[in-house]
Amino acid sequence: MPSDNVKQNLDLILNAQSDYILFFDSSTQLIEANQQFHNNFAIKDNAFFSLFTTSDKKNIERVLREGGEFTTRIETQNRKRWIKWSRIAGPPTSILKGVDKSDYHRLLEELNEARREKDEHKKIEDVLLAKINHELRTPLNAIIGYSQVLLRAKCLSEKEIDHAERIRHNGRKLLMQIDNALSFSKEMRALDIEELNLFGLIQSVVDEFKFCACESKVHFSLPSEKSLTFDADFIGMRQVLRNLVDNAIKFSKSGEIKFRVKSDEGRLLEIHVVDEGPGIESEGENIFEPFSPIAGVNSILVNDCGIGLGLSSSRKICEKMGFKLEFDRSGKGSTFTIVLDSF
Repeated sequence: MPSDNVKQNLDLILNAQSDYILFFDSSTQLIEANQQFHNNFAIKDNAFFSLFTTSDKKNIERVLREGGEFTTRIETQNRKRWIKWSRIAGPPTSILKGVDKSDYHRLLEELNEARREKDEHKKIEDVLLAKINHELRTPLNAIIGYSQVLLRAKCLSEKEIDHAERIRHNGRKLLMQIDNALSFSKEMRALDIEELNLFGLIQSVVDEFKFCACESKVHFSLPSEKSLTFDADFIGMRQVLRNLVDNAIKFSKSGEIKFRVKSDEGRLLEIHVVDEGPGIESEGENIFEPFSPIAGVNSILVNDCGIGLGLSSSRKICEKMGFKLEFDRSGKGSTFTIVLDSF
């Protein structure tokens, strides 16, 4: 038997523990517990198992007999506690150690609740975006379609043709802004990678902007290589090129927009879109931030700056395809480069 001094010292050590230390006899009856346990659970020793549900009680008894560990959730004094129990000695006298994991489990519950709320908000966002997409696209497509019907008519005057062309151009431009907003706001659709002819893709984008370029006294210079092909998502690449051309026209009073390419033995490596505008004052990477004001353009007032998502969504689309979108403002004008061979 230990002397009184030894027992006192053992009690001091046990009661100084931040964990719960409990002693059980061979019949799994609680003999003694340290002060930390009594401070948090105002129960008598023989009422220990009343803290647990029937299934938890069986698991604690199993840990006392066989070892191992088990975590229980206990509700006392209007407070939830998560305790991880493990046997550290025994039998016949078994010592059970309880480590309070409440902070961890409360944080886990908060994270799970936040995840559930986020998922719920995501569902609402997806429904809203789908509705916006439908409600805006349907009338816009009708407007663009009727404007094209008007443009095919033989009876319009020059002024009426000009008006119809404006309707079509601005309808397409608004559709492009919707595409950018949707690309930024939600995960992109699955990519459909296919072999694309670069010249044909650029030509289709240029044709779309002919009216706007004519108004701005801007003309296009297309690459001389007409047979270059590369693998990419058609809708995504078209959206990127439309955004780059739209910016180039928007910030140029006149001059030339050049499409240049870099290739190696017939393999396309880079696509450059170069304008002769005043250049962009923003630091290179800043202009790819959402809602970045590209209207930091040297001494030029731009009335139509869009919603500030064109370059951000373009970079996002490029990265999704494994490409890079880079910006260079050295010299006159601006150069945007799509780097295909980036990995």
